[in-house]
Amino acid sequence: MTKKQDVADALLEAITAGQLRPGHRLPSERELADKHSASREAVRGALHLLAETGHVYAEHGSGWYVRDLEPLRYPLHTIDAGRASATADVWDKFVLGLGRTAGSELIVNPSVIPPERIRAKLGLEYGEPAVERRRVRLVDREPWMISTGWWPRWIAKGTDIEKPHQCSPLKIAGQLGHGQFKSENEIASRMPFGSEVEVLKTGRGVPVMDMLTTGWDEGGRAIRCTSDVFPAHRFLLVFQHDWSDGR
Repeated sequence: MTKKQDVADALLEAITAGQLRPGHRLPSERELADKHSASREAVRGALHLLAETGHVYAEHGSGWYVRDLEPLRYPLHTIDAGRASATADVWDKFVLGLGRTAGSELIVNPSVIPPERIRAKLGLEYGEPAVERRRVRLVDREPWMISTGWWPRWIAKGTDIEKPHQCSPLKIAGQLGHGQFKSENEIASRMPFGSEVEVLKTGRGVPVMDMLTTGWDEGGRAIRCTSDVFPAHRFLLVFQHDWSDGR
């Protein structure tokens, strides 16, 4: 094992044990080098290793700090169920309920050829466009999730879904007679793309979760697909099941 890895492991143990708490400024490179009998080059390499895994971050001219890795408890069973009737953004309501500040940056493309997996889920023809609504969701002004939704143009055309407006697409679909009757979540882990690292401001070594949600109307026609991409350490996904009806 290299000295760089030794230093990284020692710092990670201190972070995990709570000796170095979130927001705590780390000792200088020289102090760390003296403490661990390592070169400054090895210390610098160790810090970059921990930055890649999302445990620390650097502030220019100030030093290195421990990142807050306490995950948000994300109740999928209530959040997705509330989207259809929501009059305000469900994400904002969820985050504000935790005592945090919420926000999002919205970009709408009214005609885009979706990725193949989305095309197949929506049952579109090859080359058939869809409406894309992409949000970078924020917590305390920091990016926490990239949420991209695709809507078939047969349902979105002429509605606020294809406009850069804050709206409830599922509520609009319901008003058009295509309310979401059932949905399915597929959750996979993977390494992030470079563009996702840049937007989410996380290390390339930090895996992300990619949650793909598909919704169907009562007739079995797919009305939307949404991909939520977020660093794995930022969320604790929660599913609850109510067995009170005996099933």
